[in-house]
Amino acid sequence: MFPDDFIFGSNLSDYQHFGGTRCDMPLIYSVNHKEYFKEDLQYIDVIGLTGFRFNLEWARIEPHENFIDTEAVKFYHAYFDELKKYNVKTIVTLHHFTNPEWIHKYGGMESAYVKDKFLAYVDFVSKEFGRSIDYFAVFNEPVFYLYNAYIAAKFPPFHKCDVFGMLRALNNVSDMHSKSYGIIKANSAGSQVGSVNAVSSNIDANIVLRPLQNAAMAVNRIFIDNSAERSDFIGINYYVSLKNMFLGKYKINPDALVDAASRIYSRYSKPVIITENGISTTNADIKSAYLVKHLRAVEDAIENKQVGIKGYFYWSFLHGYEWFNDYRPNFGLINVHLGTMERQLSKAALAFSMIIKDRSAKNLMISDKADSDLSKFSGWPFSKNINPLNPKLHKDTDFNQRIKLKK
Repeated sequence: MFPDDFIFGSNLSDYQHFGGTRCDMPLIYSVNHKEYFKEDLQYIDVIGLTGFRFNLEWARIEPHENFIDTEAVKFYHAYFDELKKYNVKTIVTLHHFTNPEWIHKYGGMESAYVKDKFLAYVDFVSKEFGRSIDYFAVFNEPVFYLYNAYIAAKFPPFHKCDVFGMLRALNNVSDMHSKSYGIIKANSAGSQVGSVNAVSSNIDANIVLRPLQNAAMAVNRIFIDNSAERSDFIGINYYVSLKNMFLGKYKINPDALVDAASRIYSRYSKPVIITENGISTTNADIKSAYLVKHLRAVEDAIENKQVGIKGYFYWSFLHGYEWFNDYRPNFGLINVHLGTMERQLSKAALAFSMIIKDRSAKNLMISDKADSDLSKFSGWPFSKNINPLNPKLHKDTDFNQRIKLKK
């Protein structure tokens, strides 16, 4: 059984789901959660969620330097007011890959000035919304973000193999986390503060892949080592193990999630929250089987006192835009028809609801076919030709998204 205070939640991100986020990435309209949020959040009650995670968008709040958009602030207050109706624990991320465009004229995340501006933003939002936030996650996957900004050239500033730029930015981001902790605690003493990190496991890594995986984990460890002392919890995002990554394939292994969580917990002695875990498929049985098997692994680990896990958040609450893959991957508990904007509860959401009600995943049956199909699952589609987030490579993103959503 899961403990009585265990948090069962799901996630959204402003850029991917809310629609119309004007930031340093191309404008997309996504699934218009900003327009439909009151209707959408009713599904919290339908599923029985006890936690909800989303992000405050810096670019929405401060779209121009030294200018706070009062309409955006009013919207977020209305959003928190709506969430209060459902009595959920809130995890609010303050940086989820996107930034105001104006930061780049100062050097982006490498800049000491931008660091100070980010801390001013943290000060503002923790004063303005702190009473409504249970957990602040300062950064979402900062190492993954900086890798894509400075090495892979997929996020602004689209630098290619700029190792020194990435290290300068990583040093700044680590300091931002540390100083944000003190700011948030001063403004919202009852809130918990941490960051969210992408994690992997070496359980399935083959001999060729293991050194690269170890290198990625080592960079991640630099950030977590620097931030753990000023963290009340550590959030981890885990989806698949990286076996056969060079072949474009992935392995579904719930034990690897527990292994990663156990390593984090034993090294830092901080409560762990699984802030993202999910699968991209329109096959309802596979998605349900994935969710059930991962929650079973977490339940067993808690019962066997392997790790102090406080919550599990399924990615994602709604089907929406995925970073390098357009709308093709479908992670959502709630399906969204992009033409009509119709919402529909998935079979996986019903399975999640039953687990929450029983406080156990052990009694939910998985068919042999679904179990077999899950074991053969090889990964979701990735764009190999263009990066729709890089306007230098693909300038018609905004137009294409408008047309797509009108069809």
